[in-house]
Amino acid sequence: IESEDGGGEERKLHATMRLRVPVGAEWTDRMEIDEIVGRCGEKMDCGEEWYGTLGNAYQGDFKSLRRVWTGKGATEVLGQIELDDGHGDSGEKGRAPAFLRACAWLDAATHVGMV
Repeated sequence: IESEDGGGEERKLHATMRLRVPVGAEWTDRMEIDEIVGRCGEKMDCGEEWYGTLGNAYQGDFKSLRRVWTGKGATEVLGQIELDDGHGDSGEKGRAPAFLRACAWLDAATHVGMV
């Protein structure tokens, strides 16, 4: 996760994430959400106040992470993304045009790494 100071010359690295797929795991395996929540234990809401603490000017669909479950010693983190599709292509109220919305939602999915 990187940011820049607005001048575009120097980017600052804040965090890195790595996805590890267990040996032998298949992508068709079903994720048992309740089990993951139970293992994590701690729930955190990620609304406007949380986004305000990040030091980045996230807007509209780029602020779609709503909740995160994690915990001390947890080896996994679960995030809940809520997609608001009520604004179409207009971009009003900070919403990205339709062709950018998928990018915003994918970016929001990485925000669990900032908790």
